[in-house]
Order: sequence, then C-alpha cells, then structure tokens
Amino acid sequence: MANRYALWVAEYGSKCNYSGSFGVWQYSSKGRVNGISGDVDLNTSYIDYASVIKNGGFNGFTKPTTTPEKVLDSSGFKYNDKSNGVLALKQLLLIAKGKKLITASFLNDGGFGDGTQKAVNELLKAWGYKQNGIAGENFIKMLGEKLK
Repeated sequence: MANRYALWVAEYGSKCNYSGSFGVWQYSSKGRVNGISGDVDLNTSYIDYASVIKNGGFNGFTKPTTTPEKVLDSSGFKYNDKSNGVLALKQLLLIAKGKKLITASFLNDGGFGDGTQKAVNELLKAWGYKQNGIAGENFIKMLGEKLK
C-alpha cells in the first residue's frame, strides 16, 4: 500500500543519500522564515503536488473532465477522392476563401489533394472539431450556413 505514495525523506545535510524513490526531501529542521518565530523545516519537492491535488479532484477541487475531440463527420469526401462531389466542395471552399473564412490555398486540380485537405481542416479547427480531413454531409451543411 505504501508504494502508492511518494516518500517524504528527512535526511539533514547538503545532499540526500537515500537511494530509493522519493517525492520530498526534508534537508533541515533549522530553517528561518520571516514572520515565524522558531525553527521551520526546509524541504525540496520533486513532485508538483498542487497539480496532483487539482487534477485528482482532492481538497475541494473538482476533478477536470476530458472531453473527447468532437468529430463533425466520420465519412465523406477525403484525401485522394476525385468524384464530382469534390468539385462542388472545392467551389464552396473557393467562395469561403473569397469571404476570408479560410486562408489555405489549394489547386483546382479536380481532386481532393493536400490544399483541399488543409482548407477543410482549417474550417474544422475554426468550428471546434477534430481536424480529420473529412468533408461529409455535416461539414457541407455547416459550410453552407456560414456562406449565407
């Protein structure tokens, strides 16, 4: 059970000779701090306990929750797609570029290449979604709304 916790080693001197793992080294019990009468312990911490307490939700802190990255579409037009729908997508992206919704440049080569992927990812990022390079039904609907 004790190995779940970092040890606090009290060994007075200029270096700690303890060879095991530890989180705090108390190197003196004769320290001085303004405003405190008498001796105080002096320690060096090797663990950021404030972060451990906050991230663990201890001592009244709320444990942070991680939210999974939001995915707008998991299927749709993507890299190397050369279908007619990509031509329409690229026209929408050109309009978005003209309205300064994106800065990415892309070649009008008839396919979904590097530039198109950058433009799609730029919009996904701006909208708060995972940049997965997929322009599906939801992406196109959202882009249409933004272009109105």
